[in-house]
Amino acid sequence: MSLRVADPARSDVLIHREAPGHFTVALLHGVPQFDCVDFEHALSSAARLPARTAAALWYASINGNPRRLTDVFTIRRLCNEYIDLPGLHLTRDQIRRLLDVDVPTCDDVIAVLMEVGLLQRSPDGTYHRAIDEHASIRGDLVGAVSSST
Repeated sequence: MSLRVADPARSDVLIHREAPGHFTVALLHGVPQFDCVDFEHALSSAARLPARTAAALWYASINGNPRRLTDVFTIRRLCNEYIDLPGLHLTRDQIRRLLDVDVPTCDDVIAVLMEVGLLQRSPDGTYHRAIDEHASIRGDLVGAVSSST
């Protein structure tokens, strides 16, 4: 997998981090087609567009250049591990073995998930989930469910 800067085509799909907790998905040179409250939803929405148009998938941070995401499955897999197991703390080597990928791919996946705010690095060198609630549940919905029970 590679997350390297390159030249995207006009028909490629871009996940753009507009602000913390806010992502848009669009064709690279088009109007945003999806407005997403988390990276998980953005990945899911973006994956539908390349399937229809045979386009590549790209990610750009708030101020960053687009980087190609060639193995969305690996990113989603690690994202899901941390969402399903909130107390999970793994070293880079453990993540690499879990995903069965090489070191550069592992580093790229970790970098993307840290950049979107899902992962944080602890002082002991392990990576853990940066947020307490499930990434797909918006804060206002969590409050509404808590107050109604």
